[in-house]
Order: sequence, then C-alpha cells, then structure tokens
Amino acid sequence: STRMKGLENRGDNNCFLNVVIQTLWNSEGFRLLFKSASQHECTLPQKACIFCSLKAVFSLYESSESSVIPPSSLRDALSEHFRSRFFVGEMADASEALVCKIYVVDSINFQLESGT
Repeated sequence: STRMKGLENRGDNNCFLNVVIQTLWNSEGFRLLFKSASQHECTLPQKACIFCSLKAVFSLYESSESSVIPPSSLRDALSEHFRSRFFVGEMADASEALVCKIYVVDSINFQLESGT
C-alpha cells in the first residue's frame, strides 16, 4: 500500500533516526537508486547490516498495511555496527544518523561500479 505511513517512536528515542529515514524515503532519486541496487553479499551478521536493514524498512514502507513502521531493525544495525556511537534506546541526533546515509550511498556506489 502506498498510503502515508509514519515511523514508530514510542519512548524509543528514534526521532533522530526517523528524520533520516523519512528524508531518504522522500528523496525520490535516492529511493529509486537504492531500490534498484542488487542485493549485496553481507559480510556482517544480518543484525549489523545497515544496507539490509534499510532495505527492510523501505520494503515495509511499500508493502505494509500498517500505518506505523518500526525502524528498530535499522536502529539495531546502527548500534551493532557503530557500537561507540549508537545505543538502542538512547537519544542521538540526526547528524549522527547521517552516517547511515553515507554508508548506504557508498555501498550502492560500490555495487554500481563493480556490477554486483
């Protein structure tokens, strides 16, 4: 369903992350490029893969019947991948969450350049 959806933030301190997710989702060029990127070969445990976690959140935006999307998989991946910067349940700011965007864009660029 393509109806409007929100991101869950009930006491989880996800507002900083939700801003970045919503910005990426509403950036049509990024969303189309990201969706067209082939599945990459994870070298990390799935729980720590930011690329796969953002793909999962975007998939929920597209297909979930729920009006509220949980960003928890991405928050968990950030916490797992950047252990000194992100902690589940603790507050952070959107500029720190942009690490996610940079990481994902770099991953997509690598995939496009290498043809994977």
